[in-house]
Amino acid sequence: MGKLISAAVAGIIGALLAGTAVWGVVDSATKAPSKNPASAPIVSYGNR
Repeated sequence: MGKLISAAVAGIIGALLAGTAVWGVVDSATKAPSKNPASAPIVSYGNR
């Protein structure tokens, strides 16, 4: 019975860690950029 409980606890902790890691990756990948990249000029015609 003790091995079953320790296996269940290890599985729950592992699932929580994996879920936290996946949530962190998805959150950072879908976060909006700090500034709008479309507002910067793409081509500069020598106007400096």
